[in-house]
This record gives sequence, C-alpha cells and structure tokens, in this order.
Amino acid sequence: MPDPDRPLVEVRGLTKHFPVRRGLFGRVVGQVHAVDEASFTVPRRGTVALVGESGCGKTTTGRTLLRLLSATSGTVLFDGVDLFEEKPKRLRALRKRMQMIFQDPYASLNPRMSVDDTIEEGLRIHTRLSPPERRARVDELLDLVELGAAARGRYPHEFSGGQRQRIGIARALATDPDFLVCDEPVSALDVSIQAQILNLLMDLQARLGIALLFIAHDLAVVRHLADRVVVMYLGHVMEDTPAQALFEEPLHPYTQALLAAVPEPRPGRRHRAPVKGEIPSPVHPPPGCRFHTRCPHVMDRCRRDPIPVYEPRPGRKVKCVLYREGSPDH
Repeated sequence: MPDPDRPLVEVRGLTKHFPVRRGLFGRVVGQVHAVDEASFTVPRRGTVALVGESGCGKTTTGRTLLRLLSATSGTVLFDGVDLFEEKPKRLRALRKRMQMIFQDPYASLNPRMSVDDTIEEGLRIHTRLSPPERRARVDELLDLVELGAAARGRYPHEFSGGQRQRIGIARALATDPDFLVCDEPVSALDVSIQAQILNLLMDLQARLGIALLFIAHDLAVVRHLADRVVVMYLGHVMEDTPAQALFEEPLHPYTQALLAAVPEPRPGRRHRAPVKGEIPSPVHPPPGCRFHTRCPHVMDRCRRDPIPVYEPRPGRKVKCVLYREGSPDH
C-alpha cells in the first residue's frame, strides 16, 4: 500500500557523466558533466517544473531518472522502490507506471506506424487486454486527447504538430501511468498551440491524478502549471522552491537572471539586468559554484569551495553562499 505522505519520486544525488573519446581506439580523455548531485522530489498528483538554459542537464535528468540512460551515481526512488537497483523483470513491471512525452512530436512517432498501432503497442506489451479491448482503449485515449476515433488509421505525416503531440500524450497515457516526464512538450509548437497542449495536460492531470515532471527552458510557460520549480545550471540544482514564491521572490542570482530575461510588456516596471557571459564548458566546469563566472555577487569562496544547499525560508532550498545565515547578504 503506497504511503500518501511519501513523494512519488525521490531523486537523491543523481549524477550522469558522458565520456569524451578521442583517437582511433576511442580513448577516454574527459567527461561531460551533464548532471551532478541533483536532488529533488515529485509529490503524488503534483507538478514539478525543471527549468534552465539549454544544455543545463534538464533532459538528461529526465531520461536518467527513468533509466532510459544509465546513471553514473545516485539514487532514484519511485514509490519507495530504488529504480537503479531493480532487475529487468521488475523494472519492466514498473515502466508502465512512468512514461515520457518527448519534445519533438514528429521524431518521437514511427512514421511507418498508424496512430492505432502506435498507441496500442504499449497495451500489447504491458497488458493482457484482448484485441477488441485494446481497440476500445485506443478509442478512449483518442477521445481523451480530443482527436477522436477517426484519427486511428492515419499516419503521423497526416497531422499537424499539435495533433502529433496529442498522439504522443495518448501513447504515454495508454498504460495508465502514475508519473509523466514531459520533456519540453510545447517548445516545438506554435504559441497558440502551446496554450492548447498546456491546458490539455493540466486537465488530464486533474482528471487522472498523474504526477508531472515538466521540463522547460521558458519560465513563463511553467508559471501557472507547476507547484514547485527546480532551477538547474550546468548540471547543478541551484534553487528548489514553490512556484509562487519563486516568481514573487527569486533567491538565487541565476534564477533572478532567468526571470529578467522573460519579456513583460508592463510600462514603468523596473527590470533586473540579464545575466552576462557564456555558459562554461560542461567538460571543464568551474570549481566552486558553477555560476560564479557570471554571477554579479561572486565572492572568493564561490570560486574555490563546493557550495552546500541552504534553506533560508521554510520549503525553499538554494545553493548560494548569500543565504548561509538564512538571509541574503545584500
């Protein structure tokens, strides 16, 4: 019996490095530090947004915690079960409870498979439904994503980008999952279609009680969607805070810079200066705070020492020495 007070997903110290190879024999000459010691939780029926600039490790985090990529180190507990310790047979049984919606709705669909075959594939693998029951389930899912049963015999190239993403959502919901990783599901769509897909996801979550990890680089997209926001920079979690608090009072200088980059047509409002400089190489990340090369408040300690996580407000976590005494030094 699941514990309702325990988070559905607990990520503890998740690390993923990719080897850099050179030469004829593929000698390893370095490591890409894609994710380093990332920790956060996703509550049951809740929505956590994972945000940051392109290349910060968001997608790698999502794929690694689902074991689509093997982790370098760390632990991921799904409903109390350590996914990285599970054997293939047990892991396969758990996979139907956690699914992924991919960024590119066309690349994620097999162009040689019709819509009904695409959605039915998961049902054939993970359920014992008869062919008529599977067809009925496909029709139910197509209605759920507002496409209708008329779409079932058609192929991906016959649909628009927004319709293809709805097919991807229907496929992810086929096995009745408890947890969805949404990897920038609207970034490849027109703005008007983005709103439709976001509203669909919010409606489905309310109706089905699914927990969401919503990966995005645009803070404006997640403002009304997420319960909590986890901010990543160069593989590190910089801030983990309730969504409303983040938009009212961003704590980490990097979070402040991200919000400053969001255009808001409000005359007379004072805007923070956007962050300057380039993101350092993940092959040779800077010591100390990963953000110190671009931070306007950098101190000597930031350049040399690992930065712990502080909790300056109840329920708010930030990796910044400005908050080491519980309040900012500026």
